[in-house]
Amino acid sequence: MMKEKTYRRLFLGRGLLLVCCVVIASGLMAAQSKLAVCVPEANVHVSPGFDSPVISALSSGDILSLFESGQIFGEWLCVSFYSQMRNAHAMGFIHTSQVRVVFDNEASDDHVSERDNEGTSLQSSPELRKEVDPGQRSESEAEIMRKNSLKIGAIYFMPSEESFKNIYGSGLGFGGELNVGIWKSVLGWVIGNYYTADGSLPVTKEATQLSLLMLGGGPKIMFSKTKFRPYLGVGPVIYVYKEENPIGLAEGTGIGFIGQLGFSIQVVGGLVLDASMNYTYCEVQPQDIKANVGGVQLGLSIGYSF
Repeated sequence: MMKEKTYRRLFLGRGLLLVCCVVIASGLMAAQSKLAVCVPEANVHVSPGFDSPVISALSSGDILSLFESGQIFGEWLCVSFYSQMRNAHAMGFIHTSQVRVVFDNEASDDHVSERDNEGTSLQSSPELRKEVDPGQRSESEAEIMRKNSLKIGAIYFMPSEESFKNIYGSGLGFGGELNVGIWKSVLGWVIGNYYTADGSLPVTKEATQLSLLMLGGGPKIMFSKTKFRPYLGVGPVIYVYKEENPIGLAEGTGIGFIGQLGFSIQVVGGLVLDASMNYTYCEVQPQDIKANVGGVQLGLSIGYSF
């Protein structure tokens, strides 16, 4: 009886070991197709989509293994790779436009040199060509590269100068902004806002009117390549002012600076919603008194990115 139980245990143990070996071998076979990153920088995400959390950032030439089972999720590939940050292998999703198929002799290491003529693009690969929609991929690549935008919206202007506040208070204005991609996450931006207000002079209480035209711009940095994009911009600003009341007419220009902090959200296609806070400082001297016509501008706008 003891020998029979021992044989059964040995048989079950070897059977389980054999099953484990088959499962492991199947897993290794499932990840045998090799890919290489073909862009300077590429992110591997937790799930398909550019707005998904990033697992790891890869560089051009880094090698990944493609899972054959359920490998394509629209324009996304399920891959495994070696994460230097975690010092271990990890799994995630990468966009088809950021990788290419490599031959076995190229994939002997975790990195290959940029020999694009020896590799095969995903679009020309017979196994993957039929499952990737080129139209969809082009649309997603365009979303990544959409740095240019044109926006229009409203502002709420809160002047910094105390005497300005006492006469005109705070109020609404309107404006627009143009952003143009320059290099990687750096943009050039131009902004224009227009603000008018009615007030009363401090002593006589007579009516007075003010109009301010602000033009500014400079470099801007985008801190994300996802649909949610925080940004920071700085640059010079020019104010064109005009104040009219019974005392007389005062008009002129002044030069100062502007700082901008905000974020934009790419809703669908090229449609963009934007929220920003601008701070400007600009001294003008219509007569003998210097005054700061700048302040804080809170803006909400809608626009189109291209």
